[in-house]
Amino acid sequence: SHTGSFLLATAITSLRAGDLTTANQLAKRAHQASPKDGRAVLLYAQTERQLGRTEQALEILSARTSDPDFPVSLGIELSGLQASQGHVREAQVLLAQLRRRAPLNPSVHYNFALTQRTTGEHRAALSSLERAIELSGGHYKAHLARIDSLVRLGRLQEASDGLERLRKLSPPAALLAEATQILESVR
Repeated sequence: SHTGSFLLATAITSLRAGDLTTANQLAKRAHQASPKDGRAVLLYAQTERQLGRTEQALEILSARTSDPDFPVSLGIELSGLQASQGHVREAQVLLAQLRRRAPLNPSVHYNFALTQRTTGEHRAALSSLERAIELSGGHYKAHLARIDSLVRLGRLQEASDGLERLRKLSPPAALLAEATQILESVR
């Protein structure tokens, strides 16, 4: 609806201005006006999370992702919240479903890899990370996680090669420093 779109745009403006409370209220109203609009659902859930209301954010996302046609971005957000609350297996189930629905989405593969790393499945995570990198060569965080998994598996030469590959992409300095520190911590 036009009302929902207007409320959503105003919520985004409020968020950019640093007014999280107003952004949350407007996002809630946008969600009520257009409950199927994935952007409104996502912004409402994100502002709830930022306000420290993680359970409410989980409920908002869970309600929308119960529909078979929910947007992939909502599933990614929900899986991240699930994993952060210790529900890693639930997040993996959701992400496995998303991998079937959106096999070319690098964020799905990256987030699936994060859950695999959380459960210590570094070999399996490498496959997911490599797929995320293949789909989006500039996915800096996937490169970083890949380097870390390679180090944890004792594959230091591959990790070193991965660091050189990351350097060529000109990532943010802080991320490159973190990758370098991971590799130097075992030398």
